[in-house]
This record gives sequence, C-alpha cells and structure tokens, in this order.
Amino acid sequence: MIITIFATVGVITAALLGLRQLLQPYKDKFDHFMNWFEDFKRDWSGEEESPGRDRTPGVMERLNRLDGELSSNGGKSTKDVVNKLYDNQGILMEAFVEMGERLISIEECLSVNKSQEKI
Repeated sequence: MIITIFATVGVITAALLGLRQLLQPYKDKFDHFMNWFEDFKRDWSGEEESPGRDRTPGVMERLNRLDGELSSNGGKSTKDVVNKLYDNQGILMEAFVEMGERLISIEECLSVNKSQEKI
C-alpha cells in the first residue's frame, strides 16, 4: 500500500515536472510580454519625480505639447518661427531678383559705354 502511494506521488511529480518543462518556453514569452507591457504603461502614463530622476510626462502630455508647437500662438511656437522664416525667404528672393535686374542694367550700361568709346 505504501509503495503504491509513493509510486503514485512519483508519477504525479514526474508528470508535473514534465508539464513544467513543456510550458517553460511559453512562460518565458509571457514574462517578456508582461515586462514590455509594464514599460508601455509606464511610458503611456509617465512617471512622477523620484529621488535621482526627473518627472517623465506621459504620451498624451507630450502629444499635447507637440500639438501646441505646431499651432500658431503669437510668435513663440515652431510653426510661427517656420512661417516667419518662409516670409523672410520671400523677401530675400525678391531682393535677389531686384539685385540681378540691377546688375543686368549695369552690364548693359557698361557695354553701351564701351561701344560708344570705340566709335
């Protein structure tokens, strides 16, 4: 009777150990997924300030800040700066065109003067 009990316990133990070996790769993958998910949640919600670490804003807070930079707000946003640079580029292009026209007229005047000196 005792031998039967020990044999049964041995068979059950062997079956559980075998089952553990079969399921170990899936447990490792599950643990890896859970670690990734914890990192994702921490990144999504952000982290409060802790000793030796600054506060980390969450995804929505960062997106709102980025959205604020891409909309006009009176000269301080990235969009306002880009628009100002674009406007300045137009002014510079107009100045270059005008300068080119002046140089062409100066060259024409010089060529007319040279042709008159030869006569």
